[in-house]
Amino acid sequence: MREIKEETGITEKDISNLKLKYIILRRSKDEIRVQYVFFGCTSARDVIDTDEGELFWLKESELFDRVLSVTTRISLEHFMKFGNETEDIFVGTVSAEDNSPVMHWNAVQDWEGI
Repeated sequence: MREIKEETGITEKDISNLKLKYIILRRSKDEIRVQYVFFGCTSARDVIDTDEGELFWLKESELFDRVLSVTTRISLEHFMKFGNETEDIFVGTVSAEDNSPVMHWNAVQDWEGI
């Protein structure tokens, strides 16, 4: 919530249904990078100026017209296909097949009581 407020100006009271949906692991040279991806809802439309780049809202139909990182593009594609249909949290690992990045997804299962 702190990062969202710092980078957008949108506060916790303006956000509903914020949920962790993806944990993505990828190797970059000698390090493993971990990305946590949350989805939620807001009625806020005004955002603050930031050093991170220009912020603006997009229509859903315009999402894939943007330059996106590989992990962001694959995660959005997965969410658009499955994300609203499940409460699962997915772990994705990136690998290369035929010189192209491929995401391997697994749902995190609830193993309480075992």
